[in-house]
Formats: sequence, C-alpha cells, structure tokens
Amino acid sequence: MRLTSSLGLILSCAGLCWAPAAMAKTSTYMFGFGPRVGTIVIPGAYPASFPSFDELNQNGQETGEKIKIAEDTTIEKVRGDMVLGVEGLYWADKKNRLAGTVGLGLGSGYNDAHLILKYDKMYALDALDTFVGGGVGVGVANFKGENDEHLRVPYYPIRGEVGAIMRQKTYAIQALIFLNLNLPGRQTLTLDQVANDGTTYEAEYESSFGWSFYPQLGAEIQLLFGDFTKPRKNKNKNKNKK
Repeated sequence: MRLTSSLGLILSCAGLCWAPAAMAKTSTYMFGFGPRVGTIVIPGAYPASFPSFDELNQNGQETGEKIKIAEDTTIEKVRGDMVLGVEGLYWADKKNRLAGTVGLGLGSGYNDAHLILKYDKMYALDALDTFVGGGVGVGVANFKGENDEHLRVPYYPIRGEVGAIMRQKTYAIQALIFLNLNLPGRQTLTLDQVANDGTTYEAEYESSFGWSFYPQLGAEIQLLFGDFTKPRKNKNKNKNKK
C-alpha cells in the first residue's frame, strides 16, 4: 500500500534524530534528543480548503464538471489534531544549531507523517535561550471519509519557527511556535462511482502539481535529554607553551 510504504520511508529516517549523540563524541558543544508533542492552532479546521478535481467518466474522459471534496464527498476537515514525534538537536557552536525531526499527526479521519531538517539561530539569555529558525522536508497526509473515500496529499514542508529552551545539565524543556507552508505534490482522490449500468467502481483522480499550499500555524513542547552544558574554555592550554 502506498500509505504504508510512504510512512515506512519517512519513519525509516528517524535515525537522523539520534545523529547528534554520535556527533557529540567528537564535539565540544551541546546535543540532545527526545519526544515532542504539538497541535495545529490555525486553521481551527485543517486544511483551510480542499483541492478540487476534474470529474472523469468510466472511460477516463473529462465530463467538464469539478469534484469538490467538501460538497461531493464525506471527507471532512480535521479538528483537534495531535502531533507526536522525536527531535534531535546538535549545537555547532554557541549561536548555530542543527536539528532533525520526524513526526506523526493524528486526528479523526486524518494521519500525517513527516521528516524535517532544520537550522536555528540561537540567542543566549540569563535564564533561557531563545531561537529563530526554519527548515525543509518531506511528508504525506491522508484524509479519509466513508466508503473508502481517500485523499492522499504528498507534500514538501517549508517551516519557520521561534521558541525558547530551558537547559539543565542533562535535560531541557523546549517550547516553540511553528509556521508550516506545505507545498503539495500530485494529490490523489479515490472514490466509489456509479457507472451507467448501475454498477459501482472505484475511481481515482489526480491533481497536477500546483502553487497551492496547506498552511499550518501551531505550537509544540519538547522534553530533551543529552548534554546541555556549555563547554568551558581551556584556561590551561597555554601553560605548556614556552
């Protein structure tokens, strides 16, 4: 199944989130990884709008009509979603941080799997660190209705984020607000249709690539484990010099 293979491909990249731990063995700065949970805040019902598809007859010819998901199917927008995932962080130095995250979005008649690689610019304060950053990735979303109605949306997220992290020696709590602009690829709608002779058949419609997108404004909180102690300068490095 395409959903299973897509989820497997994306989630197989989860090992990227543990890369900072391996890199930290030869690094002198900070790293961490751990679970994250979040939700889409705006739009309250996701997506803001569904795509439309050219209707085809049983012979695959266009009828001149449009299939509008909100009006012609039982597929509904998602309310009250939850995003679960894992994130790994690696500080290249005091001001620059790399990250990788994988996640699974869940809701009524909805699931989403994604992988995003990110960069953050860090700003150190006394009590906590703040950051501004963004990233790009890949994902696939599925919306399901009754009678096997199914909208599949492969997409390419462009992400922006702003947040703060409170660090202890071996763990940290991070909270952020994110904006995702999910640029869709070739979307597929599967419906049961009735032929002229009254029999039912499964029809599949495809939309071409376009400039539409699925925007998301949301919030996340993360519990991270690792080494969050900033390295000390080696005051003795010049003592042995003559």
